[in-house]
Amino acid sequence: MLQDRNKTLYVCFVKTLGLTVNIGITQNQFARITSNIIKYLEAKKLFRLLLAFLIVTESAVMATVVVSIFRDTPNREMYYDTYLPFDSSNIGYWSSYVFQITAQVFGSFVNVAHDTLISGMILKICAQLSILEHRLDLVCKDVDPHDQFTKAKKEKLNKITECIKHHLQILKLADRTNKVFSIVMLYQFSISTIVICITIYTLSQVKISDPEFFAMADYFMFMTVQIFGVCIASTECNIKSVSIATAVYQSNWYNLDIDAQKSLLLIMTRSSKPLKFNAAYFIEVSLNSYNQVLFLQSKPYLVPELIYYRPLILKYIINNIMLLHWSFGILQCLGLWQVVNSNSIEYTWKIFFYFMYTNFMIIFIYSCVLFELIALIASFDNPELFINNLIILLTMVGVCGKIANVIVKRKEIDQLIEILGSYPCCYQNEKEKVIEKNFDKTIKSRTIAYLIMTESAVVMVVSVSILCDTPNRALPFDIWLPYNYKTSNIGYWIAYSHQIFAHIFGALVNVAYDTMIPGFMLKICAQLSILEHRVGLLNKNDNLSKSLDAKKQKEINEISKCVQHHLKIFQLAEITNKVFSTVTFLQFSISSIVICVTVYRLSQITIDNPQFVPTVIYFTCMLTQVFITCFASTECTFKSGDVAMAVYQSDWYILSLGTQKSLLVIMMQSQKELKFNAGYFIDVSLNSYNQLMIKLSYSFYNVLQ
Repeated sequence: MLQDRNKTLYVCFVKTLGLTVNIGITQNQFARITSNIIKYLEAKKLFRLLLAFLIVTESAVMATVVVSIFRDTPNREMYYDTYLPFDSSNIGYWSSYVFQITAQVFGSFVNVAHDTLISGMILKICAQLSILEHRLDLVCKDVDPHDQFTKAKKEKLNKITECIKHHLQILKLADRTNKVFSIVMLYQFSISTIVICITIYTLSQVKISDPEFFAMADYFMFMTVQIFGVCIASTECNIKSVSIATAVYQSNWYNLDIDAQKSLLLIMTRSSKPLKFNAAYFIEVSLNSYNQVLFLQSKPYLVPELIYYRPLILKYIINNIMLLHWSFGILQCLGLWQVVNSNSIEYTWKIFFYFMYTNFMIIFIYSCVLFELIALIASFDNPELFINNLIILLTMVGVCGKIANVIVKRKEIDQLIEILGSYPCCYQNEKEKVIEKNFDKTIKSRTIAYLIMTESAVVMVVSVSILCDTPNRALPFDIWLPYNYKTSNIGYWIAYSHQIFAHIFGALVNVAYDTMIPGFMLKICAQLSILEHRVGLLNKNDNLSKSLDAKKQKEINEISKCVQHHLKIFQLAEITNKVFSTVTFLQFSISSIVICVTVYRLSQITIDNPQFVPTVIYFTCMLTQVFITCFASTECTFKSGDVAMAVYQSDWYILSLGTQKSLLVIMMQSQKELKFNAGYFIDVSLNSYNQLMIKLSYSFYNVLQ
């Protein structure tokens, strides 16, 4: 702990020195930009960032100071080891002690000021990028495609020129920010990595009852947040810089003249190179490097709105368009999904009873998880019992998160359903209907296969429990109950039935939710295939008898429809990410732990043990649970890049020059792959499945060994 404090003060010294050297540069930079962007600064966001980091930092300092006062001062010991040029007499001791405490407090304020200064500057760049998006959108508004006046064209070109100059200033600002703070960021990354490793190791050696444990835990949280704030701001700026091309693509660019479209194309081309910040041109400052450098390097030290209702169209879409029919059907049976299709008094009573049924199911499952959690805490001293309880409990915690997500995010899920069932996403001809049906068959087959696998595991566990537990009046899983179930026959069977049915319902929730996410991803793949088909039809229309102007107008109309469809697909992907990202991250985390613990448990039991086969099936289910989502996400990523290939494979060379340029813009936008993430932190793909689920679980297993 003493070494950690010394390293922290060293970082404060480096930051202070860096600010002193660069103070002239920073002040001049502020003077040039403040007068132009002061009204656009996200003051509230920056204030919240500063306040949150200030609270975390000062709470860590106060915790260590309080512990030191009670532990060190009675023994005349210093806050941390230091050299003094005099003997530690009474006055000398208190002078040195106060000096150390004050230096530590001042150093923490330097950390707060410097670390939020970097994040603040990056967020200001994000604000400028948002302003640029707004200005680009205004350029393309109120454009008459038939306007032939030179003055109007020149005015539009002037506005685009101003946007280009603004974009160049943003790039210069990012480059300047990188030069000012790059070196200090390398110091911070290097020292934070060492400190986090040492702190985790020290925490593993300190008992929870030790007063220093909580101070060190608070200090550890401060060290992780210190880098995380800068990394998340940098990642936000990185994503925002690429969204300039999306903003151009979402505008009415197809109504502009060729010269204006060329200028916008240059902006899109430059925006395809995202803004990146680095630590001494050596480490990229992002959430990915935060994960790779800080946590994977310290891995060797790790120890183990209520229901929202929509009109009749939603039920029609679900039942008649086969939109994830199995997933939503299971949720309806479990009381977690209802569609209103009537306003009559009779149906109002049905709504009321279904609402009561929903609350009963939530209480039924959540109460079982709560009782098992209490039992888990009580079994902390028994490692074998603790591991057995942990495997099942973590799975049920994931079920609770999925139930909450379906209920809270009902409005967004309804929005996904409506978009898929409305123009331009609904099929327009028999060919598109066949494309959609093929993907529906894939979704159905995968759902049924996963349902069979999951329920077979549940049936196996229940069968073993009936044969092994009921004769001895034991429960399937360790649980705390407010009464003694062993003394009452009725009480035992109530507790036994509660556990069995809660886990059966939980398995069904897993099936419905885990197939819903890849189901929506495959629906997006279907939309991309339909878009490819529509792009291929651009030159198939019979326009030979039409005039040249009529042909061009027809091409513009068809291109605009394809662009609108493409934008809807991006909207679908964005909403899907927003709805399921957090729970996917929870699932990744839980599955990683459960897989490694399950493998460890399998290594401790023999093949002839009755628990071996159910554990193997359960292990297979946990692997499949995340795999089907990662596989669907990877399919969607590859499919999003096929749109550009579909454009190239069409007869684009016989189209007009303006249409060719519009197709080129679509091809450029298609190079931006659709990606889904878990908590905006982990890419959901087969690569991350291999890296995190398999390799990380194997590492944890070695630690347990």
